[in-house]
Amino acid sequence: MDRQTIIGFLAILTIFYVWQVQRTREAAGEAVGAPEIVTVETDPAAPTPTFDAPDVSTLEVKQLPFEGCGVEASFTTDGGVLQDIRLPAYPGHAEAQPLWSWAMSGFPRPWTPWGEDPGAEQVATASAAVLGVGAGLNSSPSPRVEVLSSSESRLEVRGVTADGIEVRRVIATEGTEPCVLTSEVTWTNRTDAVYRGGLWVSVHDSLNPDASYYTNALRSYAMTDEDVEMYTSFDDLLEEPDVREGPVQWFGLADRYFAALLLPQPGSTGRLQFSARKVGELDLFGQHFRVDTPLEAGASHSERFRMFVGPRKSETLAAVDDDLPAIIAYEFGYFAAASAPLLWLLKFLHGYLGNWGLAIIALTVTVKTLFFPLTQGAFKSSQAMQAIQPKMKEIREKFKDNPEELNRATVELFRENGVNPVGGCLPMLLQMPVWFALYRVLLNSVELYHTDFLYLRDLSEVDPYCVLPAVVVCLMLVQQRMMPTANMDPTQARMMQFMPLIFGLFFFAFPSGLVIYIFVNMILTIAQQWYIRRQFEQTGTPAVATP
Repeated sequence: MDRQTIIGFLAILTIFYVWQVQRTREAAGEAVGAPEIVTVETDPAAPTPTFDAPDVSTLEVKQLPFEGCGVEASFTTDGGVLQDIRLPAYPGHAEAQPLWSWAMSGFPRPWTPWGEDPGAEQVATASAAVLGVGAGLNSSPSPRVEVLSSSESRLEVRGVTADGIEVRRVIATEGTEPCVLTSEVTWTNRTDAVYRGGLWVSVHDSLNPDASYYTNALRSYAMTDEDVEMYTSFDDLLEEPDVREGPVQWFGLADRYFAALLLPQPGSTGRLQFSARKVGELDLFGQHFRVDTPLEAGASHSERFRMFVGPRKSETLAAVDDDLPAIIAYEFGYFAAASAPLLWLLKFLHGYLGNWGLAIIALTVTVKTLFFPLTQGAFKSSQAMQAIQPKMKEIREKFKDNPEELNRATVELFRENGVNPVGGCLPMLLQMPVWFALYRVLLNSVELYHTDFLYLRDLSEVDPYCVLPAVVVCLMLVQQRMMPTANMDPTQARMMQFMPLIFGLFFFAFPSGLVIYIFVNMILTIAQQWYIRRQFEQTGTPAVATP
């Protein structure tokens, strides 16, 4: 790997790192200031609510099963929220345990490469508080509820807040495929005064703020004012919510492959707040959807929500609402324009080959073929540049005190040998959007979830046996030895020796589907370099490099 290629590769990594940092900062967002929330003051002489409110402290806490359209959940009357939401049709996320991770942990127990069977896919944990409904401050708990009627896929409940706001709601399933739940909520002011404390619906779960970028962890998402955001900065949410202005298209929780997303009714005046709730010893993170319209005495206000629960497939999301596929485009980032056709091509190839591993290999070959002319020119330019290094050294020594003549002689040497000084970097920069787009596709495609290939049981997980990453590192060493280093600076040569080991560490944390792409791409690259080197050795003259 010559100097130009190294500089180009390091430039690409630097740009990618800066881009990731910027995206993280954008995802964290900046608080725009929480709205002023005025709660009803408690007056000992104030009249009691004018309805027969149940004493919530005496209501029995019940756990009711809720099932329908492929969803299983638990509904608790303590707060009236859904918990432990599962998709029985999808196997759960069995996190692979890499061999290196087991060794570094001190061999605490027998190694289980694929972990234990987690059962059905879990979209919200047993600690979650999904579809919580209340009034007042965000820190106010959802009231305990009584069940008015229930069936397997429909619940009607009623509760009353500490401020005297009666909350009635119906949770039911809508259709069968895709799976959508509906939640009809009605707040009624049963006091004799205007209520200005605010009405809200919330979605929270025990998210892990320290989850790495490559971890398939549950995170908080929302689309407000046509912009999608994934919130990752939880430090201040326990103190103050982070408000988003503008209409709310949807909000909820999602990991890399599945989601539970709420869609408010069109025209709703509610505003979204990324927020946190303290439940016992747990810190739950998510969102509050707040309506701060004053509620006159005896008046009611209703809101209707639809909640999609299922895999993050573009066609499935689009069947529910046109705004939902934006969550996939968000994951693709600035390279969504290239990621979408690559994902389509991956699905197309799978339709013919019937295996996602083979589809990834075919996709890699296709992309490599499309960029063959560019990489061919880059490798030829690199080979030609190495061939003229002895003459370059002579020119530098001869004109070391005359920069103008040094520049003229260098340009003339390049012209005589058909060398393009930027030929090694330009093709890599032109390919960079496609590389990043393909990287994002393979990292976030639910199509790879629990799909097997050869000895791999899940292409969305790391290789627990570390075989494929180790082979890639070996291939990097082979590629390094193929590069001419006779005229390379000693410092640069030493850096080259460590590069396979440094970059190879990342491959052990990548999803195995992504490592398959890297492996195949590297095999093709080595073959191309060998062919060009062989041509050069046979002719003895550098080929003319294309721009």
